[in-house]
Amino acid sequence: VVIDLGFPFYGIPDHRLIGLIITNVGNLYPSLGMPFDTAGRAFFASSACPACHTLTGVPNATAQIGPKLDGVATAAASRKPGMSAEAYLRESIQDPQAFITPGFSAPSPMPSAQAAGRDLDNLVAFLLTQK
Repeated sequence: VVIDLGFPFYGIPDHRLIGLIITNVGNLYPSLGMPFDTAGRAFFASSACPACHTLTGVPNATAQIGPKLDGVATAAASRKPGMSAEAYLRESIQDPQAFITPGFSAPSPMPSAQAAGRDLDNLVAFLLTQK
């Protein structure tokens, strides 16, 4: 496999060059070449999320069935004492019944496990940018 990165790496030993490539590619969404939060935004916009949630700047994300997601990273940081914003968002996506946002009735109409694996990682990264 030949990778043309557009500039020469003269003088860099092969093992260091491979480490450099792996480190930088590891920070990108492999199939799309996007940072995790950008891939998460694309996943959010193309999933069922906008059918229930409002999020400024995302086309068609204007529904009011679920909580508004503007500022969700800030809210998530204090939603459950002792739980990080990232952990709270993961839990909320994987198990929406674990915590019902104040002002919304139980049970949550959100189905469980709307994202998994890399999609979940990317979606959480995107939501963490919503401060």
